[in-house]
Amino acid sequence: MEQTNNNQKEAAANRYAYLNEGDAFAQLWQQAEQGDLKAQKEVAYRIYFHVQDNTDPLANCEIMIRYLKNLADHGDEHAMFVLGETYYCGYEGVGLGRQDLEESVQWFKLAAEKGNVQAQEWMAEAYYESHFIDGELFTERVADAPVWLLKMPRERRIDDFVSRKSFGNVVVWYTQAAKTGNPDAQCSLGDLYYNGDCVKENKKEAHNWYMKAAQQGHAAAQYSCGWDYYYGEGVAQDRKEAFKWFSLSAQQGYSAAQVNLGDYYYQGCIVEQNYEMGIELYKKAAAQNECRAFMRIAADGVDRKEDYKEAAKWYRKAANHGNWLACYRLGLFYQDGKGVKQNDKEAAKWFRKAKKLN
Repeated sequence: MEQTNNNQKEAAANRYAYLNEGDAFAQLWQQAEQGDLKAQKEVAYRIYFHVQDNTDPLANCEIMIRYLKNLADHGDEHAMFVLGETYYCGYEGVGLGRQDLEESVQWFKLAAEKGNVQAQEWMAEAYYESHFIDGELFTERVADAPVWLLKMPRERRIDDFVSRKSFGNVVVWYTQAAKTGNPDAQCSLGDLYYNGDCVKENKKEAHNWYMKAAQQGHAAAQYSCGWDYYYGEGVAQDRKEAFKWFSLSAQQGYSAAQVNLGDYYYQGCIVEQNYEMGIELYKKAAAQNECRAFMRIAADGVDRKEDYKEAAKWYRKAANHGNWLACYRLGLFYQDGKGVKQNDKEAAKWFRKAKKLN
């Protein structure tokens, strides 16, 4: 009987490979059994996706769980997340059985604490929407939702939730946390009001929240305050006040503020003109892949130094980041043979890319 079960497991495992890879998968599985973490990850995920797509009565998830737990023991945050999903969904009839909510929460929380964005998002939604109605694990913990939401990278919070039309939750969570004095939540709430995401656009309200966070030393909020003062959005225009906030933000290494502060020095606005200081700030921002900094340095190479080779290098960096103007100017360089070897075919390629991006 034991031999029959082993044969069934082996037959099922072979089916886990996409398109029945046969010997190749068998070799991979052998490596996994010998403790190869990379092979264990590959096998575990193939089983995971196979079980999701095909309810296989012979499939046995014990292998997958064993490998995932070993990967988790080695600090693999995504393995922790997959374990959370596996226990949350349950695969009755395919070896795992019914869902285990407590086990699921344990793995999601571990993954979230390790920085896994999917797990952080899941935890925030679980607390707010009380996912586990039967288990009643989250029903009284709505206040914990912002804790997990604010662990997510700022750029992911709005995009992910708005795309799934959960933006009402985001406003509630941000407001809750912002009112407790959390500067990250205050800055994020300012973003919502500034852009009109999830709420009616209100530049004055946005500035108020930015200022609360900026006064606590939040670099992104300091930059946003500088932007508001520079352009007079939500507050009276004041270039000196903008300089102050850009400086504070730039001192913390915030790349966008470094570019704006660099503009002050490069252009001689408010301060004495200092090209070298401006370029130094641009290069600090460029080291953080700030595309505007690439463009500033490239323009300096053309307009002030007439160093087209150097300019082409920086335009290429910006073009590779999807900047249409950089693509266009790189096309001109190839067309005219400035800073690069003249090449009409290469010029046409960059012109096409610029047109596509613009």
